[in-house]
Amino acid sequence: MNYRFHVDKRNNSIYLTIRHNYEVIKLNSGQKVRHNQFDQTKQVVIRTGSNRHEEAFEINSFLGCFLADIQNKVRHFIQDNKTLNFSELKLALIPPKQVDLFFVYDAYIDSIKSSHAPATIITITKHKNNLEKFVETYNLKPTFDNVNMLFFDSYKNYLIGQEKVNHTILRYVGALKTFMSWALDRNYHKNTEFLKFSYNAEANEVIALSENELALIEKKEFETDRLIRAKDLFVFQCYTGLRVSDLMKLNSTDFHGDHFKFRTKKTRALLNVPLCPASIEIADKYDYELPRISSQKYNDAIKDVCKSAGIDATVTKIRYSGPNKDTEIGPKYNFITSHTARRTFITLSLEKGISPKFLCEITGQTLKTMMKYIGKDPDKVKQEFQRIYGSPLKLVKLQNTNKQ
Repeated sequence: MNYRFHVDKRNNSIYLTIRHNYEVIKLNSGQKVRHNQFDQTKQVVIRTGSNRHEEAFEINSFLGCFLADIQNKVRHFIQDNKTLNFSELKLALIPPKQVDLFFVYDAYIDSIKSSHAPATIITITKHKNNLEKFVETYNLKPTFDNVNMLFFDSYKNYLIGQEKVNHTILRYVGALKTFMSWALDRNYHKNTEFLKFSYNAEANEVIALSENELALIEKKEFETDRLIRAKDLFVFQCYTGLRVSDLMKLNSTDFHGDHFKFRTKKTRALLNVPLCPASIEIADKYDYELPRISSQKYNDAIKDVCKSAGIDATVTKIRYSGPNKDTEIGPKYNFITSHTARRTFITLSLEKGISPKFLCEITGQTLKTMMKYIGKDPDKVKQEFQRIYGSPLKLVKLQNTNKQ
């Protein structure tokens, strides 16, 4: 750890710079002298000669105490922490009033890198960057005290102005609250107004394949390797519920007879996924080394597979950004992606009577997330209702007969 004082020519402030490897912490001592009044080699304010400072003795005494205090804090920080997290050290050394909200946000991201998947860190960084653009656009000071209900209302309107759908806005609000909570727990602010932040978003429409549609895909034969591989991977997903990120890193060592075991990329949870005859047949076809395709190429190929298989029922997808409604109508294959396979697995498994609790064990989802899939097929809801209360068709036929 290297400690050096220097004078900033722009404002004459004396800063203490701490360097460790390639990391740097810059602390304002609160003292000011002209650049030529500080001896950089001896690290003192000049006391004699033409460049002397009248209060050199007092300033030098202060700087000596300031340096000793910082070194003592660093020593205690290293003793109290098993590993040296430089971002956390910065926050421990800089007084709360000097801490910039986004400086703390960077420290938050650094602190969770070891426990979150790279894709999650990218998403959280995206949320932080978007928040920075908002603060810059509205010319706001990036302080914790400014994160109040007026801040929240402006942020909502900013996101709606970016034409983000309500479900995405909900995630951005959730990300902000998670960060604010993290900072509150570490005493970087005392502002609890963020706890009031709330945003209502309509539940996402669950687009999944029916059992008949899945059968159509399974029966469809293809000639090109591109579509053959895409079909096999998609069907394998439909029978296992895998996320595409996990599908593409699955290898032969993960398979153990009638199941496969792996640690998910997103949550790092250890899952045991049972195999059915259809999924075993596909895995065996590739000697348990499934083909790997980039996400974009895979999604494009899936649409072609579904189109060729006749998955072309008209679908209406409605999304909202604030009060603004956006309606998209098109053939079903246009809306199908790799994630549709995961939704299909969950939807069909629930319809077949598999317990939501067991499905959570297989997919790694929470029960709250799983409940989104229950009762989303109006035809299945109607069938279940009529199974219990009876079909109205006989009554309708009788009424039509009486009218004649």
